Amino acid sequence: MSTVQLDLWNDRIEDQWLSFEEAKAIVHTWCLEYQKDWAALISNTTGLNHPGIPPNPEFIYRHTGWKDWMDWLVHPDLQIPYTLFYEAREFTWCLRIQNEDAWLQFVCNEASIYKSYGLNIPSRPFIEYKGKGWVDWTDWLGHKIAFRNYEETKKFIHTLHLKSQEEWNAYCNGKLNRPLKKPRVIYRYPDLAYHGHGWISWKDWLG
Repeated sequence: MSTVQLDLWNDRIEDQWLSFEEAKAIVHTWCLEYQKDWAALISNTTGLNHPGIPPNPEFIYRHTGWKDWMDWLVHPDLQIPYTLFYEAREFTWCLRIQNEDAWLQFVCNEASIYKSYGLNIPSRPFIEYKGKGWVDWTDWLGHKIAFRNYEETKKFIHTLHLKSQEEWNAYCNGKLNRPLKKPRVIYRYPDLAYHGHGWISWKDWLG
């Protein structure tokens, strides 16, 4: 066997890279979130700017610590438990956003709005919710739904005889015994959806 062959045999793959924990700690500083971000990074012309970190960590570290992409890319303290798709989408409908660009502008400038409702909504829902309900931007923004105007909807809500905002929330969550569950054409967050479009107060809304 030649010297070259012996060198190749002794040069184990794992010896080329940092340990899993060392590499992961460095990756956590790069502010990546999804596997798609990693793919974009390693396909960039400059590629990985660290010789000790492999482009295929799921293979290199498969027996030495690898769990999943979330663990690899995001420090546990920074991992965000995003709101479930259907709840997040129903909130998004209430924003009356016109297109994808307007959505990105909202996320950049007004994300505190959804946080004030106790929600965590991803800036890239098409990645986060892939395989979890995501269809397309038209569905996400609710453009195909004929939502009713404020006065028309309010008349219907008055027939439900709800006494408080808590009862409204319970009704929207299907926890109240009413003749009908909340129709899709009624906004889940009327104070947000009808702001500037007729909204007065919860007392006026509930009657």
